[in-house]
Amino acid sequence: MNYAEAEAYIHSFTRFGSQLGLDRMRKLLDLLGNPQDKLKFIHIAGTNGKGSTTKMSATILQEAGYRVGMYISPFVVDFRERFQINGKMIERSEFTSLVEEVDVQVRTLAEQGDYVTEFEVITAIAFLYFERWGCDIVALEVGLGGTYDATNVIRSPECAVITSISMDHVEILGDTLAKIAGEKAGIIKQGGQAVTYPKQEPEALAVLLERCAKVGGRLVCPNAAAVEILRLDVLGSQFRYAEEEYCLKLAGEHQVYNAVAVIEAMAVLRERGFRIPEEAVKNGLKKAVFPARFEIMSQQPLIIVDGAHNRQAAESLADTLKHLDASPKVAIMGMMSDKDYESAVSSVAGQCPVILTVPVEWNPRALTAEALAECASRHCGRVKAFRDYGEALEQALEIAGETGAVIVCGSFYMASDMRKVIRDYLLLPN
Repeated sequence: MNYAEAEAYIHSFTRFGSQLGLDRMRKLLDLLGNPQDKLKFIHIAGTNGKGSTTKMSATILQEAGYRVGMYISPFVVDFRERFQINGKMIERSEFTSLVEEVDVQVRTLAEQGDYVTEFEVITAIAFLYFERWGCDIVALEVGLGGTYDATNVIRSPECAVITSISMDHVEILGDTLAKIAGEKAGIIKQGGQAVTYPKQEPEALAVLLERCAKVGGRLVCPNAAAVEILRLDVLGSQFRYAEEEYCLKLAGEHQVYNAVAVIEAMAVLRERGFRIPEEAVKNGLKKAVFPARFEIMSQQPLIIVDGAHNRQAAESLADTLKHLDASPKVAIMGMMSDKDYESAVSSVAGQCPVILTVPVEWNPRALTAEALAECASRHCGRVKAFRDYGEALEQALEIAGETGAVIVCGSFYMASDMRKVIRDYLLLPN
């Protein structure tokens, strides 16, 4: 098996299981020697901000001198982004070898009538990889929900972090904020330590507090009023919290509050025996960058890629665009049909007078460019659908001219493909 075959093998599985539960995952890991039980974790769940929070946490811990595993979902550029140690992706040969090893046990389970999912397989590979390399701690991002997510087979983490919770994946997690929060809260274990996003919705926060009371855990709720934002623009921010000043490259006010949750999570880890100097926290936050999180791919012409894919993320993107001194702002949008695309388009249209729609290629859940354009026309005066990414980009750049900006948003899947198109079009290095 070569690398391409190994990745194709992974994608041959169904994405989610038809039956909720962690039994399949536990059986698979038991056959693999339960590598997760030999690791320590900071476990991150939530609707928005999981990836950024995971990245900030991992970067800080690396700055503190630890060997840090990082497991994220989804990837943006390269599938191997999911598995990183101290910021370096898994080698292709090692990934292939681990796939072959896990496949043996996957076949054993299949013979018993247990059929695993794609996410369960890659999570098992991640645990094996991090254990084999002796990671001191793993920043572990939940794939979907929390309670029944494959990552939740771990024992009580050193700290659980619950990022901002909003309505998303309602067909799986529930149709109210309380139900969704209940799923996210499932990563808080008996006697566990947890930190929440400072501006958590009251309905969601109540569920998190109830969960902690039920399991005898502790929930740290950072005081949003104690945050003083000193600078906020498209290049990042500077803020003061707990009498210390911090700088971020990740743009947007929401990233400031994600960072505050991370700062409090590091305080919890210190209580758990980790040595994390304040300088490591500051350096880690300053260095943390992440693809497709208000990523400025080019300044002339100005092109920004953001994975905003639901209402709350689109609102955060729109708030950040308010600080962008460019006109006109042209959005290239592609979205999934199972997202609240009406609200997302409405938020983006508030800052972008022109919206060009594209399909999310090769994805069965994708909304057609024409359907998204029909939706966008209710909120924006100038809308056009494209079936080709390159044509959409060329049109957007023409409309934006020398003083405008092109904002690619709506889906991490689409952002990944558009990043390649942008690089090729502008002859940027990979």
